[in-house]
Amino acid sequence: VIDERDDGLFADIDASASVEPNRDGFLLEVEEREIATGSSTIVEVDVTNNLDEPVRNLESKLFTDDPIASDDDEGYTESLAPGETTTVSFSVSAASGATPRTYPLQLDFRYDDESGTCKISDTYRTAIVVTDAEEGGFPWLLVVGAVVLVVVVGGALYWRRRD
Repeated sequence: VIDERDDGLFADIDASASVEPNRDGFLLEVEEREIATGSSTIVEVDVTNNLDEPVRNLESKLFTDDPIASDDDEGYTESLAPGETTTVSFSVSAASGATPRTYPLQLDFRYDDESGTCKISDTYRTAIVVTDAEEGGFPWLLVVGAVVLVVVVGGALYWRRRD
């Protein structure tokens, strides 16, 4: 600002402004973060509106990279007030050849703000851990095979003795 005096000097002006810290518009919490190779699971994501205004028509979109896949990668919430939480669920699978390690899951949100303007959020990242498929368990096939073998051998012996 130029001082109106003729001496051409500038005058100091005191001004103050408050700047809010940058914060995420949505907060995410994922409970189950593990999946075995070659299997599928439902990943439930709790989404909290961290904005100062309600949102409507909240569309959630999940993005995965190979070897993680999702054939059910979209969710919808009609409205979400500030501080309110909703749960969106996604079907996620890990390929049978997946290396056991942590893989990223990415989500973004499309929503209408209070004025009706359609907005797209930043991309949020979370993770899922791929584990080795559990080997072993009860050998049902072996037990059924043994029972069938006993019945066949027993039946054959009975038939032979009968003759």
